[in-house]
Amino acid sequence: MLRVPTHEEGSSIFWEFATDSYDLGFGLFFEWNLAPQENITITISESSDEEEEEEEEEEDGDGSAVEPASKPRNTTTTPDEADVESGGGNSRSKKLANTPPTDELIPVYRRDCHMEVYCGSHQYPGCGVYIFKFDNSFSLWRSKWLYYRIFYGK
Repeated sequence: MLRVPTHEEGSSIFWEFATDSYDLGFGLFFEWNLAPQENITITISESSDEEEEEEEEEEDGDGSAVEPASKPRNTTTTPDEADVESGGGNSRSKKLANTPPTDELIPVYRRDCHMEVYCGSHQYPGCGVYIFKFDNSFSLWRSKWLYYRIFYGK
């Protein structure tokens, strides 16, 4: 995943990418943020399945503790726990509530970028961060080199 903030001197973003062999999943998202970070960041993970497992482990602990099926009689319920529509105090729903809204501009889909360079552009919808997602989970056993170029335009 590559996070690229909008630039005050630009009005559009352009991208080009290709692989040396085999296809690659690609998707583009836009995270609305009035004060985005200024740095471009790259996050590399082994697979999206592992990311989901890690998030579940963080929420559930190490899995060795057994949670009670019901609350003891003398405990009180907070308003968040009593309101089913609020998510019941779930840490995942609280975590999602703190994240900026994100729009899917291009869904993650396999691209034959080993046969031709995949190019595109998008006019800034506002201030925020573009999230370029490159997904190799379609062919985990086939490693490949990714060549990309991302730049701003007026």
